[in-house]
Amino acid sequence: MASIAEDYHRLRESVGAVDDVYRAVSIVGPDARRFLHGVLSADIASAPPGTVLRSLLLTPKGRLVAHLRVAVGDERIVAITDAAAADDMVEILERFRFRVDARIVPIDGTSTLLCGPAIADICDVAPARWRDEGDRFVVDIPGVHPGARRVLVVGTRPDVPRVDPGAYAAVRIEDGEPVSGVDVDEGSIPHETGLVTGAVSFTKGCYLGQELVSRIETRGHVNRALRGIVAAERTPIAAGATVQGPERDLGVVTSSAVSPERGAIGMALVRVDAGPGTEVTLQGPGGSRTGMIVALPMR
Repeated sequence: MASIAEDYHRLRESVGAVDDVYRAVSIVGPDARRFLHGVLSADIASAPPGTVLRSLLLTPKGRLVAHLRVAVGDERIVAITDAAAADDMVEILERFRFRVDARIVPIDGTSTLLCGPAIADICDVAPARWRDEGDRFVVDIPGVHPGARRVLVVGTRPDVPRVDPGAYAAVRIEDGEPVSGVDVDEGSIPHETGLVTGAVSFTKGCYLGQELVSRIETRGHVNRALRGIVAAERTPIAAGATVQGPERDLGVVTSSAVSPERGAIGMALVRVDAGPGTEVTLQGPGGSRTGMIVALPMR
């Protein structure tokens, strides 16, 4: 059995697979494109068939429900999000699916995420594109930050070695990829999360939660920002640990992992006045330890 360090280097240097990271549903029907264009933050109406967009699904008050990848077709659009937020995504879509000829259909089959620079050697799908192969659905997963290549396969599993989820978590945190429903959720304002750029159209017109996003973009500011955390010791940071500054609490660690390159790392929404380079105390169940706030991505 490979170690987490070996799996980490596999993800960084070749390709590895991890299951059940994402879930996907199809929105099918003549009104699928119009329906999603009016609900999601991306410009779905103008996207050519075969492309993949990043988008946000918000509450009517502009809070973040899920960060999506949207595979655009003519009368079939596939919405993909983190497994932890998938039920909330479907519930919101169903709630606003009225007076449209479109239905939401789960995509059956195992969900396998491929990660690493050698994806092209075993999976022929272009960046920001998708393909239905009959026995499996294959879609590129555009990253929040450039440089990381990931492809989701739903259906027949590809012949790629599985890696330890801890190794994938280290890669994901270093790459600055928050998990919807874990690192960001309905307690988050989109501009706090670093997800707005590339996922929001400011020219498309109305969509669910648009008012808050537009107001902050034009004349507002936020008090928190999604940052990385690096601890002084290599033992894992406890998820839920409080990030403490000299005078007050700054945030809470939501994801953590141990990176062979950086040691103990994490992710947290922290106050913006505590920028990268700020030394902090991480207070968890096992006691306190020192750490530092760093920018995302870490690479």
